[in-house]
This record gives sequence, structure tokens and C-alpha cells, in this order.
Amino acid sequence: MKRKTYKPVSHGRASICTWDISFHFYTKEQRDKAIKLILKRFEQAELNTWVEPGDSVTPSKYYISIENYSWANNLTDLGRLLEKCDYYME
Repeated sequence: MKRKTYKPVSHGRASICTWDISFHFYTKEQRDKAIKLILKRFEQAELNTWVEPGDSVTPSKYYISIENYSWANNLTDLGRLLEKCDYYME
């Protein structure tokens, strides 16, 4: 199916989807794998990482955020990369 061209403009500039996202894993290994895949695919990404420490009841959370990135198709690609790091059942 051929896509119809869509070029919205606002104040004389192209209106492109720009996004910020943050997400977390419960293991450092998952986070590290995600970082490796993200940096390989999104070389210009502004990545931030941090850990929210857990305790004996609550697990630690290993966060990644990407700020000021563009294009909806990049967001779709990011989702596909994260699938490779997520829990899955056979």
C-alpha cells in the first residue's frame, strides 16, 4: 500500500513529531543491553540513566531516558529494540 505524502507545517516550519521518553527495567543487565542497542541505532540520542534504589521489599529500578528526539518511526524502532531486552515467554 502506497502512503500518501503528508507534510504539515506550523509557522513556516515542518511539524515533525518530537519526543522525550523514559522507561525502566528491574535488572541492570536489561538496562545495559538496551543502552548498547539504542546507541548503536540512535547515535545522536541524548541518553540519561539513573538508578532508583530498592530495598528488601521493592526492587531497584534502572532508568533510561531519551530527550529531544524526532520522527515517529524512530519511536517505533525504539519499541522494537526494547522488545529484545524485555521479558518474554516462548
